[in-house]
Parts: sequence; C-alpha cells; structure tokens
Amino acid sequence: MIARDQYLRDVAQSSGRRTALVVSKALQDARNDENKLEDEVVAAFNSLGFDASRDGRKGKADGIARADLSADANGIPRHYSVTLEAKSKKRDGTVVSAATIDVAVIAKHRDEYQSEHAIVVGPSFATTHGDKATIAKLIDKDRELTKANGTPKTITLMTVDDLARLVRLAPIKGVGLSKLRELFKSCRLPEECKAWVNAIEASRPKKQPYKEVIDTIHQLQKKYKRAAVGYDALRVALGVRTPPIDYDTNEGLIDLCKAMMEMAQGYITATTSTVELDQSPVNVFAAIESATKSEAWRSN
Repeated sequence: MIARDQYLRDVAQSSGRRTALVVSKALQDARNDENKLEDEVVAAFNSLGFDASRDGRKGKADGIARADLSADANGIPRHYSVTLEAKSKKRDGTVVSAATIDVAVIAKHRDEYQSEHAIVVGPSFATTHGDKATIAKLIDKDRELTKANGTPKTITLMTVDDLARLVRLAPIKGVGLSKLRELFKSCRLPEECKAWVNAIEASRPKKQPYKEVIDTIHQLQKKYKRAAVGYDALRVALGVRTPPIDYDTNEGLIDLCKAMMEMAQGYITATTSTVELDQSPVNVFAAIESATKSEAWRSN
C-alpha cells in the first residue's frame, strides 16, 4: 500500500497535477511562507472543486474561488464565490492577531468581487475567548449589517491544518460545493470550522459506485473512439445498467467524477462538462481504492 501510494504521488507530480493528498501536505508546509501560502490556499480551493485563482494585486484579496453550480429545480441560482485571504506566520506557534485581521478591509475585498463569503486562512488565531473575542464581535457585526441590508454575507476564520484536513477528506466523504457552502454560512471562528470538519470526518457517506462509473466511462470512450465523455451520456448509460445507477441531475455525477480525479490525478480528468480516463479501468480503480483505504487520507 505504501509503495502504491508513493507511485501514485510520483505519477501526479510528473503529470503536472497534484492529488488532494499532495495539495494538503503542500498547504501545511507553506504555513510560514507568505507568498507560498497564498498560492497553496488557492490550490486547496481548486482541489475542493472551485474555480479558484490568485489575484496578486496590491490592496486586493489574495484570491477568489467561484462555485459554478447550476440553478435548483425551481430555477433559483445556487452559484456563489469566496474571497481568499492568507495570513502566514514566520514562526510556528505564533497566532494571527486580531489587529492583523482588518474585518473592514476583508469585507471591502469581498464586496469588490461581489462575493457572498470571505475566508481567512492562517496557522492559528487569537480566538480563545470565543464569542467574547474582539475579532468574533467584528465578524458578527459584519454579518448583522449585511443581513439587515438584504444581502447576507459572511467572513470565516479557518486554520491551515483544518483546511488541509478538509482537502484530504472531501473526495472520500463526497463533500461537494453545495455542502461546502454550509461551512461559510455556519462557521465564523476556527473552533467552529474545526468542529465542522470533525463532523465530516466522522460521517459515513453511502458507498459510491466508483467501479461501475469507471467501467461505464471506459465503455463510452471505446464506443466513441476514446473521446471525452459528457455527463448527460454517462448519466443515461448508468441508468440502463443492471442494476441501474440513477442520478436525477448531473451535479452528483460531476461531484463524484471530480472526487475520483482528486484521488487518482493523472489517471482521470473531470471538468464541469466532460470526464475521461487516461488509464485502464483496473488501474484507475486501484488508485481510488488506495486513496480511500490509506491512513494518510484519514490522519489529522
């Protein structure tokens, strides 16, 4: 298992793409490097399924992450975006002080991007007093003001370690973009984020049909000369299997394929419109099986 995991990491790195496990480790390693942490926070959100990019301009947010979700069954838009702020510390064990986190500036960045949410990621924060902490009061005030204005928005503080843990857990726990929005809505402080990630870690999602989906993608690629497979075609093909595997919409199928890509980078590529295998079904499934069983994916 160890040899297989190392081989999969080597494949991912040589292909220029990184698995969620590699992204998670790189994020933790960047905690003391300002520029690198900004890059790795953006990479973490890309790994989680967002369309994320770094800004880099002076006086702007460090990055922006967009969740390109379709409208719901009633036509109500569900897409949202999150501005990204990274706060590194040169020495381990040093907290990001409340004075370093200017809530007014973070809210300004969030509004400039017309985002609903903002997240600040750092090694640790001065929030041991909970709701009585100065930063907690400022964040609560921002939430109250935006709600009163009819456009509720949020600011969330999260530690590097908990974001890294979430990156590792998301593929194997089936945490999609809709579920992730709950984090921004319900969590303000790092302690709340930690509890939210703990709940994800303790969850027992239903077994996913990885093998069946991989086999069906392979069959469609063979039939259509190994072209990338559209989700509409994949959903129909899964529905006529024996027994059938039914998806009411493409969203759950897209989340599953993107999760498989994070566990087997270099072997499978999933976009918002297509999915394709670049390895035999046996090897793709072996990579995913290795990821789901590896203790490294479940470690804190």
